[in-house]
Amino acid sequence: MEFSLKANIPWQAKSQEQWLTVSPNLGSTESSSITVSAQINPSEESRSGVIIVSDMDGNHSKQVTLTQKGYSFSISRDKWTPASSGESIDVIIDSEISWESICDKPWVKISQYKASPGKCAVTLTAESNGSEPERTAVVRFYNQEYNLSKTITIVQMKTYIALSSSSMTFDWKGGSESLVVTSNCEFDIVPSASWIQCSSIHGVSGDNTISITTDKNQTTSTRQSSVVFKDNSSSVCKEITITQSIASISLDLFNWKDATWDGETKRIKVTSECAWSASCSDNWVTIAPASGDPGDTFVDITLSSNPMSTSRNSSVKFICDGIAASATLSLTQKASDLSVSPTSLSSNWDGGKFSITISSDCDWTCTPGKEWITVSSNDGNRGSKTITVDVAKNTTTSTRTGEISIVSKTSASSTRVIVNQEVTQVSLSTKSLNYQWSGETLSLTVTSNCPWEITDLPQWISASVPAGSSGMTGLSFTLSKNEGNSQRTYTATIINKDSNVKQEVLLTQKYCVDYVDEYGINHGKGIEIDGVTWAPVNLGYKKASEGDKGYPYGKLYQWGRKSGQGGYEQDDQTTYTTYSPVSWEGSNGAEDKTVYYGYRGRYHLWISDFNMSFWSNTSEVNPQKAQYDPCPRGWRIASQTEMENVGAHHSAIIKDDGIYGVSYYGSSVSGINGRILYLPACGGISSVDVSGNNTYKFEERGSSGYYWTSSPGNNTMMPIRCYYSGSGNLVFQNYYCGCAYAIRCVKE
Repeated sequence: MEFSLKANIPWQAKSQEQWLTVSPNLGSTESSSITVSAQINPSEESRSGVIIVSDMDGNHSKQVTLTQKGYSFSISRDKWTPASSGESIDVIIDSEISWESICDKPWVKISQYKASPGKCAVTLTAESNGSEPERTAVVRFYNQEYNLSKTITIVQMKTYIALSSSSMTFDWKGGSESLVVTSNCEFDIVPSASWIQCSSIHGVSGDNTISITTDKNQTTSTRQSSVVFKDNSSSVCKEITITQSIASISLDLFNWKDATWDGETKRIKVTSECAWSASCSDNWVTIAPASGDPGDTFVDITLSSNPMSTSRNSSVKFICDGIAASATLSLTQKASDLSVSPTSLSSNWDGGKFSITISSDCDWTCTPGKEWITVSSNDGNRGSKTITVDVAKNTTTSTRTGEISIVSKTSASSTRVIVNQEVTQVSLSTKSLNYQWSGETLSLTVTSNCPWEITDLPQWISASVPAGSSGMTGLSFTLSKNEGNSQRTYTATIINKDSNVKQEVLLTQKYCVDYVDEYGINHGKGIEIDGVTWAPVNLGYKKASEGDKGYPYGKLYQWGRKSGQGGYEQDDQTTYTTYSPVSWEGSNGAEDKTVYYGYRGRYHLWISDFNMSFWSNTSEVNPQKAQYDPCPRGWRIASQTEMENVGAHHSAIIKDDGIYGVSYYGSSVSGINGRILYLPACGGISSVDVSGNNTYKFEERGSSGYYWTSSPGNNTMMPIRCYYSGSGNLVFQNYYCGCAYAIRCVKE
């Protein structure tokens, strides 16, 4: 707003309100104009301000009062109570400023959320309230810049539908009943079954009286359905349960029980709400009377006699005339009662006498089905009777089964007794026993349900008992030493002579080839320790005689060679030659008996193409004789495992018959029945002079024993040797094959 100003002195202008500003605020004596500016009025109320123009000292002044109107911002209502079923309303907004709107609850929707200055209609919509007793929402129209707002408070009650009853019951004839429905909304009425009708399909707010009608129930069972009352949005739903019974027809059986096989008449009472008729599809059942009126009626049911071997069933159906209501009488008529106890007999092989009891309401006959079964009586009458069954001894070789038939004389009823009889049984815990050549006693168990005996045995076999009875019996066979040069066998027979049932056990005894040395001398069968038979002397042993020192410690062998070398030092006639390792052909094979091959080079090999298969071609578990094994026929070099086992118990070095050595007992502390393996302290050839002087080093005879095994161990160039010193403990290690040690053979 602009004002004209005339003054003859300098002047100043100022406003007393912050919302009014003056420009310019200073002037001279000349005529001029000033501009007054007003800020926006943030209120609906008018406001006034004063502009003062004065001289510079403030002695003279003039003032101008300015009035500014407030803004216009109105809504047509500030409260609203919508219907519980939901409702919409228009609100008129008249505003000189722009505005926005918001609601604090999601169940109120606003058609327009902002607008420019002017007049407009905004629609508010409240959803149906089906969950809360009462709910409140606030819609706010506001201008955030001026911090101005108007509100509408909305209060909505819950939709409800109330029924005067939750259920109705109708009899089978149908009918009508009234129901009062109270609601604060309009609602629909929906019957859930076609046999239910309602006087109206719609209801309004307030009390509504509805008539519910049911049709006649012509089905065979009580039926149930409902009528549903729901508001237009289906958020509120109530229902009343409608139950309708069926026509009643019942039977009083007066403690009826199953009818006897020879026929009878039973009386029952029929109680019905309707006229009825009765029928049965079986001609052995008659009904009198076969129909009746509502009320109580006595009916006779007659059953003829039952000629079958099993019970029989039927039914009588009572049906209400014109509707599906019915009642059924189930009938069971027994067969003639013919039973036996027990129904089975179990006899051992030698038979015996047994009792059976026959119970019956009719006359009967009793017939055995096998000639080995007899009975004390072949017929009987009504009641209970005990007879004796005699089972003969079973002399066959298999179990057998027979039966006794009991048959009614007046009907098809029958029963039977099964008779099972065992056969004589003899079984053995093993069918074979394997014996060492030296003879031993081995046992088995005989399990039998009958007496048994052993057939004749040869002289070299004896049994601990000649015969036995039923049960479990321990039986031992003892075999004498097998002096022959072949395995021998015998089949012993355990038999029951009544039935000829028998079992056989095969007795097998190893043989032992005599230890015959390279000089043709027979040293006998050897020494058996823990199932291994050892040669009685070292390989190459030769007893000293006049003019012949012999080989009392046995010969010494390089590992893999077929022949051994002398057991004495330089004066031995055998030639000892130092070589570099020779080839198989160059050494005249392993058969050159006159030369001890010295060694040079890696692993102290006596032969350049050395092979562990010379003396070993199998495993420790099952050692077998190899091609160049030097032991006699039927004997082989002992394995590491066999040497370890026999060395479990032993003596220290002792002197026996002028020869130093150690006694070994195997698993026994001091030898079983005097079985002792004596290994002489034979020493060995463990090194040579490789300078070419044809000499060798013979060591430790009389103080240590060195023996080869057939085991290659874990080194492809150094087989296993074992040795002992003063204590007698055997020590095993891989060692140079060019060394020469003793060998003790074992039986293959």
